[in-house]
Amino acid sequence: MEIAAPCSLLKQLIQRDLRIRYRSTLFGFFWSLSKPLTITGLFYLVFEKLLPVRGSMAGIPAHVNYGIFLAVGIITWTFYSGSLLQGIHSYQVHSHLVSRARFWRPVLPISDVFSQWIHYLFAQMALLCLLFGMGAMTLSYKMAWVIPLTFLDLILAGMITCICAGFQILARDTFQLLELALMVGFYAAPIIYPADLALGLLQVHGYGWLYLINPLVLLISIRHSILLGMEMPHLGDQWFDMLLPALILFVELVVLGWITYKMNRKVDRELVDRL
Repeated sequence: MEIAAPCSLLKQLIQRDLRIRYRSTLFGFFWSLSKPLTITGLFYLVFEKLLPVRGSMAGIPAHVNYGIFLAVGIITWTFYSGSLLQGIHSYQVHSHLVSRARFWRPVLPISDVFSQWIHYLFAQMALLCLLFGMGAMTLSYKMAWVIPLTFLDLILAGMITCICAGFQILARDTFQLLELALMVGFYAAPIIYPADLALGLLQVHGYGWLYLINPLVLLISIRHSILLGMEMPHLGDQWFDMLLPALILFVELVVLGWITYKMNRKVDRELVDRL
């Protein structure tokens, strides 16, 4: 049996997920704003009022409050980790749909990523409002770069989630490996420290380039640059530093796209039998 086209099915799955998530709640979608507002406000109060930390911690510039620095990274990390942890089980959760109809399978994990992305959009808007309200940033043309950056987050998270969901069908302990990878990944990304700190330490041993392979290092560092006025991590040569992030992201997206395509073909052949 053939069912709705991918875009129509994607829309239905997202709407269903949001309805279920906020069913019988008093404040509904407001809860998607509560977490980023609480995180940012709490970090600001702790590191600005109770324990004033500016610049002296981990090489962060003097004008940047450490609590705000943390909030930017954690909100981004929450989107990626939430997408992966929810999307990895998408084929199993929708097994009744998979076994009864023919459709483009990756729409299932992608719908979970989109649901998380919608909350991510509101979280970013809440963060921007708080940054303006606290005087931590001023209106600038640089803010326009947040839009394509957010779409890059969606594409990257979608590809990785599709790959993980496919591996989960082929090997059910993929979820346990993902949990371990997320624990390591949190500290491998510039969330609690600036990228330049880790890059400087690795560069001494000739491994600075290896750190920049992590796409979250680039995406979170760009956010720090746009929102907080911090410098991008650099390896020494100005033109090289300008081109390297774009080149690395492009290559990674191409490679992940190819892996996603191959995984989808393999899963499509074996999905029904393995469920």
